This record gives sequence, C-alpha cells and structure tokens, in this order.
Amino acid sequence: MIRRALGGEPGPQEPALPAVNRRGRGIGVRVLGSPLAGYDGRPGGVILMMEQDQRVDGQDARAEGATTS
Repeated sequence: MIRRALGGEPGPQEPALPAVNRRGRGIGVRVLGSPLAGYDGRPGGVILMMEQDQRVDGQDARAEGATTS
C-alpha cells in the first residue's frame, strides 16, 4: 500500500487487516493511506491512519503473527 502510494497511484488505499492490540488481543483494523504530494507534484510521502474495524475478524491475528508495528 505504501509503495503504491509513493509510486503515484491516485486515490487513497484502504485495506482491512487483522492485527494485535497493545493488550495482545486480536482485532481488525482498517488502514487508510493517502499520498502526500511534494513541491514538484510527485509523491513526497504517505499519510497513514488506522482505526479499529468491527467488520474485520481479528481473532486469527495472534495465530498468524500480526504485529502492531
């Protein structure tokens, strides 16, 4: 997702992923990544936002080795 945004793919990227919260419990998260344009118009970075998504099953996140980093 980050590479696609830095590569200039237009529009936000928004995958839903299993994750592990700080208490070690499996949760589902939605990650929104939007390209940040530099002065020359090329992507200069990516803005990432994460929020818990009740629609994503995070129960298997611990078994799959998902991390919070």
